[in-house]
Amino acid sequence: MRGTCLIIAAVLLGCTSADVLVVDLTPRAVTADSVPVLLEDPKEPYHPIAMIEVSSGYWGASLQKMGRRLATEAAKLGGDAVVLTRRIASSASTLLPVGDTFMPLATEDSRLVGMVIVYRRQAEAAFDRPPR
Repeated sequence: MRGTCLIIAAVLLGCTSADVLVVDLTPRAVTADSVPVLLEDPKEPYHPIAMIEVSSGYWGASLQKMGRRLATEAAKLGGDAVVLTRRIASSASTLLPVGDTFMPLATEDSRLVGMVIVYRRQAEAAFDRPPR
């Protein structure tokens, strides 16, 4: 019984995970605090460098936590911003054995997909550099 409780507690901590598809490998230095998450395309011209999908895990990290994870992953790639492209939500129910009975446990997974961008001024400067 104690083992079952520990497993349930560990699963309920709501971790986030991220999948990243990089399309531009130009190195850039950016911190996560400087990467905004945008709800619409910016007016300034930009160049997409990657797509990121962040998952809340089955016991639901908050949208704020998922947004921070998007910004963190975008900063690792040198992005200026992340433009949200979609949100996906799903829910299910899992039966956990507890003694000689089963306990239903509702699960929910939410995903945010974002496009990592760099503004043209930086993208053009990176492409204009002479090869090493």
